[in-house]
Formats: sequence, structure tokens, C-alpha cells
Amino acid sequence: MFVAIGDGSTNLIAYSLDGIVWTGLGTSSFSSYGNNITYINYSSISPISIGFQSGYTGQGFNSISIGHQSGYNIQQDNAVAIGFQSGYTQQGLGNVSIGYQSSKVTGGNYSVSIGNQAGYYSNNNSINIGYQTNYLQNNNSNSVAIGNQSGYQLQNANACSIGFQSGYYSQGTNSISIGFQAGFNNSRSNSISIGFQAGFTGQTNSALSVGYQSGYQNQGTNSIAIGFQGGYQNQSVNSIAIGFQSGFTGQSTGAISTRVS
Repeated sequence: MFVAIGDGSTNLIAYSLDGIVWTGLGTSSFSSYGNNITYINYSSISPISIGFQSGYTGQGFNSISIGHQSGYNIQQDNAVAIGFQSGYTQQGLGNVSIGYQSSKVTGGNYSVSIGNQAGYYSNNNSINIGYQTNYLQNNNSNSVAIGNQSGYQLQNANACSIGFQSGYYSQGTNSISIGFQAGFNNSRSNSISIGFQAGFTGQTNSALSVGYQSGYQNQGTNSIAIGFQGGYQNQSVNSIAIGFQSGFTGQSTGAISTRVS
């Protein structure tokens, strides 16, 4: 929008949407005259806030906050917060938070959090979908958590957890956990666990477990467990277990075990 203030005894004010066609607003709006034409791009500066104390302080350009205290404190440009206390404080650039207290404490730049308390402590470029995904004390830029309480606490950077409570506690950098409680506790860097409770606890660096409770407990570095309860417990480093309960417990270092049921 363009705004112009006239000169002389008229001192009129006029506006124009294109700078060509003008509409006058009277001859007595001002007692003095101006020297400039001003252009204001309302489409890029006007935030929207709907609800008690939504967008309360420091709401950024193009930001939207809908709900009680949504986007309450320092909501950044182009951010969206929908739900009670969603994006409550310091919601990041382009962040989208939908749900009760989603991204309440921190909402990283360009992150998406959908669900009650999803992305409660989210970092940059993260995706958090489901109840309490990526909830506590995380250092997890570029991470993905999908499923209730997946990536719940201490999920690290570039990690991916998909499924109920997958990667629940202390999921390592670049690790992948897919399935119900896969990589549930202390899955280390570059590890992969796929299946119901695969790599459930103590899966170490670069280990691979695929199948129901494969590599269930204390799977060793660089080891591979594939199949129902393959490498189930205390599988040693660099070992391979393929098949139904192959290498079930205490498989030795570098050993290869196969079993066809």
C-alpha cells in the first residue's frame, strides 16, 4: 500500500494499492504537510493472533498464533502455533507447532511438531509427530520422531525413530529405530533396529537388528542380527546371527550363526 500526504492549505491524505490509482481521505487530517510517499507491504509484516495472550510479546512477521497463550513470547517470523501454549516461548523461524504445548519450551527453526506436547524441546529442522515425541533434553537437529513418545528423551542429531516409544531414551547420532519400542534404550550412533523391540536396550555403534526382539539386549558393535530373537542377548562384536533364535545368547566375537526353523 502507498500513502501520500499533501501540501499547502489542503494537507490531504491519500492511499493507493498500486501507486497509480489514488483515493483521497479528506482535506483536514493533518495540520502540516509531508514530503514523501511511503510503501508498506502489509502482507509481509502483519502477524495474526487469536486467543487469550496469543502472540503476546515479540510476535514476528507473517506469524500466526491461535489458542490460549500460543506464540506467547518471541514468536519468530513465519512461524505457526495452534493450540494451548503451543510455541509458547522463542518459537523459531518457520516453525510449525500444532497441539497442546507443542514446542512449548523451544521450537527450532523450520521444525514441525504435531501432537500434544510434541517437540516440547525441539531443535532445528526436526519433525515430531505424535504425543510427546522429541519431548525432553534433546540435541537433535535434523531428526525425525513419529509415533507416541518416539525419540522421547535425549534423541541426538540426524536420528530417526518411527513407532510407539521407538528410540525412547538416548538414541544415538545417525541411528534408525523403526517399530514398537525398537531401539528403546541407549541405541548408539549409526545403529539400525527394525521390528518389535529390535535392539531394545544397549545396542552399540553400527549394529544392525532386524526382526522381532532381534539384538534385544547388549548387541555388540558392528554385529548383525536378523530374524526372530536372533542375537537376542549379549551378541559380541563383529558377529552375525541369521534366523530363528540364532546366536541366541552370548554369541562370541566374529562368530556366524544361521538357523532355519
